[in-house]
Amino acid sequence: MKIRPSKRGLSYLLFRVRNLSVAEISRRFKHEPVAEAVTVLRKAESLQRDSSRGTALSLDDDYVFMSSARRDGVGVQALVRICVMFLSQRVGAAYLHLPFTELQHQFNDPVGRSLSRLAWAEKWESFLNLGQGEHAVADVAKQMGHHSLAREMVDEDRQFGKPGIPLKSHLSDFLNESSGGSACSRGVNVFDLRFFRDSTTAKLSFDSGFVAQLQAKFADNGYVPRRWMYSDQYLDIAIHVRRGDVWESHKAGNLRWEEKIRFVSEGYYVSLLQRLRSLFHAASKPVRFHIFSDGQVTDFPQFTFASEKEAYLEAASGKRIENIQFHLSENSLDALYHLAKAPVLVPTKSSFSFLAVLLGTSKVLYDKAIHEFYQYDLIRDYMARSSRFVLLNDLNAVIPAALCDAR
Repeated sequence: MKIRPSKRGLSYLLFRVRNLSVAEISRRFKHEPVAEAVTVLRKAESLQRDSSRGTALSLDDDYVFMSSARRDGVGVQALVRICVMFLSQRVGAAYLHLPFTELQHQFNDPVGRSLSRLAWAEKWESFLNLGQGEHAVADVAKQMGHHSLAREMVDEDRQFGKPGIPLKSHLSDFLNESSGGSACSRGVNVFDLRFFRDSTTAKLSFDSGFVAQLQAKFADNGYVPRRWMYSDQYLDIAIHVRRGDVWESHKAGNLRWEEKIRFVSEGYYVSLLQRLRSLFHAASKPVRFHIFSDGQVTDFPQFTFASEKEAYLEAASGKRIENIQFHLSENSLDALYHLAKAPVLVPTKSSFSFLAVLLGTSKVLYDKAIHEFYQYDLIRDYMARSSRFVLLNDLNAVIPAALCDAR
């Protein structure tokens, strides 16, 4: 028996086809993006089930801001959440925390190899502690349903503005429009890092109060590293050297544009150590350098390794630079912890480095070459007002006495 569609049913189908975008039609017939987002939401709920979050959230309140689901490294994923958290505060909306559910580079980490993807994500969720006191994704999923919330996460037209109104203006215009209006009707906004990175005028800049909020969350994570790497006998200076994927592309001679802006040569760090030894010659205790990197010993041919962790450097002046500790392919939780807790930190062009600057309270040495990396622009005002930051402009830079005695 042949089933014939009713006239009403056929008319409705034609109406829907005429009014759906091509992208939405594709999504309706290919459910992979929505189904994948539902999976992310359910994983997020499982991570939040036993966690204490903020008060219950009602969708009858102002707009809810959440980050889009991503699968890249922890640095970028954390930065997206931090940016959305800050934006929500600026416009008086609720921030909806989406826990980490999957992180790239897991299998490059010694600890990560023995854990499931979800368990490794849960470790980072607890470690960064960004969701402390925030609304849980489960609050909205219960009210909207998983599939409704998932469609918000995969619909590109709703990533950068109010539902149904894609963001076409600069970030500053959006902030003025959003904060100046009355309470919005029910809706959920999903924002991505491009919203901040690609805004060419009036970019966001975190204030000291917001940075203090993030530092308080991180300080309350209860994390204990496997071993403490610093000593009161030395002035310990932590230096982050990004290698891994960017370095492999460099050696192969096929750096992509996005990798070129992150690449820093070994020669830069050789010169840096020479500069730092000169700048800290008056320190009250001997300087010890800690190089944290996801590289290997063979990635540092200009250094002479006495052991897997101890190295020295023959300086151009002929005077050897010693007390260089290498921490290669360490547990990445321990690595970020020690970068953030270092008495003195020298960051690099990396989201991972940026997190260490943002979440910790170290004295930070930087130069313009490194801080041209766009993410540091998010704290330009904070840097200008904080005594934590010292610009290394040349060998005659004056190092404050307090920095020489940093603990």
